[in-house]
Amino acid sequence: MVAYVQLSLYICALLIQNPAEPAAEKRAENMKNTIETMREAVENGTAKILTTSIAEELKGKTISTIYFGYRGQDGIDEFVVGEVKNEIYASGKIGPLCLFTSDGRNTFIRAHEVNCSAFTCSDIDRFVYFIEHEN
Repeated sequence: MVAYVQLSLYICALLIQNPAEPAAEKRAENMKNTIETMREAVENGTAKILTTSIAEELKGKTISTIYFGYRGQDGIDEFVVGEVKNEIYASGKIGPLCLFTSDGRNTFIRAHEVNCSAFTCSDIDRFVYFIEHEN
């Protein structure tokens, strides 16, 4: 177990030093929607809760997403919708459904069974909202 933890920490360190994708901050610079516009879209009903069935319909389309964090630590992302598939852990255990981008990046947006296929981010009570872009 100790060797597994050490290997995991080593891999994490490598990923931090040589990320395979642009950092979230870099992606945020190029986003069409800001955190403020996304919050406003949720308040006025323009942004909708993202579900697994909606994600399947959006495959190949660009969306902006927002989830609400603790004490204003909200997060946004923008990507082309890819696959909805289960995470598979190193132990072989099958995890919840996750949303991936069209280029295979894990968005860490999960659909927990208790939420009737609605996507959440981390906690099952923090729904992910989305706005579809005009392509």
